[in-house]
Amino acid sequence: MFKKVLFPIDQSRETQEAFDVVIDVVQKYGSRLVLLSVVEEPNTDVPKEDVVMSSPETVAKLLETAKTAFSQQGIQTETIERQGKPAFVICDVADEIEANLI
Repeated sequence: MFKKVLFPIDQSRETQEAFDVVIDVVQKYGSRLVLLSVVEEPNTDVPKEDVVMSSPETVAKLLETAKTAFSQQGIQTETIERQGKPAFVICDVADEIEANLI
């Protein structure tokens, strides 16, 4: 049913809460899991300290941590790091990889 699951991650509480749900779905359906994190473009309307996903290093570390956590659950992942506005990038990547579930 869900051959490919795209899991966009950031440092939010919602990402942490979704972790167990993603594990359940991937294991139940034998899905391929793709982790996506987006380096946000600078926005002059928002104070720089409020944009936590603006550093490529932060995003790379987050992806590696998530990949390790899923690996410990026996789930292999593919990781994608992109730059842009998260909502648009998530939709573009979902189309690109033909994700069945976001």
